[in-house]
Amino acid sequence: MAVLAFDFIGNEIATNGLYELSELECIFEILKNFESNFKDGTACDIGANIGNHTRYFANKFKKVVAFEPNKLLTEILKFNIASYDNIEISQFALGDFQGRATLVGERINLGGMSISPERKLQHKKFSDEDIFGTEIQVTTLDSMQGILENLQFMKIDVEGFEYSVLSGANQMIRSFKPVIAFEQWPTDFVNSNSQAINLLREMGYSFCWPTKYSRSNWVLVKFVSKFLQSIIGRTRLYIEFSEEVPSGHYSMLLAIHKTKMSKLGV
Repeated sequence: MAVLAFDFIGNEIATNGLYELSELECIFEILKNFESNFKDGTACDIGANIGNHTRYFANKFKKVVAFEPNKLLTEILKFNIASYDNIEISQFALGDFQGRATLVGERINLGGMSISPERKLQHKKFSDEDIFGTEIQVTTLDSMQGILENLQFMKIDVEGFEYSVLSGANQMIRSFKPVIAFEQWPTDFVNSNSQAINLLREMGYSFCWPTKYSRSNWVLVKFVSKFLQSIIGRTRLYIEFSEEVPSGHYSMLLAIHKTKMSKLGV
């Protein structure tokens, strides 16, 4: 798999083989009862970067549509998915409008580029040389109705633009009720709520997320879990379920429609 040597995600892949592998395995283990639906369905990888998650999804779904507006990342993405016949690339960014926008970020973390840089970059210190921007085309997922069939899963990692993506996918989400994995940062929360979470809650979704610690309330169980993880050298993740989502960083917060929760078997 081709990576950018200077990029954060590229370094993670070079070191661990796959970026966020533990999170992906944890999520799809809890979703194992959805496999039959997934095999006949479509997944959207929104913010596909160089295809790390896209390739993983290609083994789970009939079709994967990878959305990546960054031209440099798209060229690497094309190379990385060349051997897959069920992946399509769209160079559009997704949002709640159709038009053009500027993607802004730092050179050493192209996956951290954002359409809304003020929110994401305000707590970081960069020199002018570290920051650059590129013009991109934006559209809505709802505008692709008729093109995307049997939407079963959405992964959204768009650096603070998640609410806009969800708003522009309102009709598709209400129609197909896909499982949605999306990123949230502490800065997305105001008074312990985020716009994206509130929007999905209004649509009938419940939430869960990977965590490093067992759901057991027994201190001994948690201690043994952490001890075993230190021995095997790999963190085992567990799924935490809650109607309320505490403020924090979630690389993949999982939203599952309440009509599908019974399939989880938990």
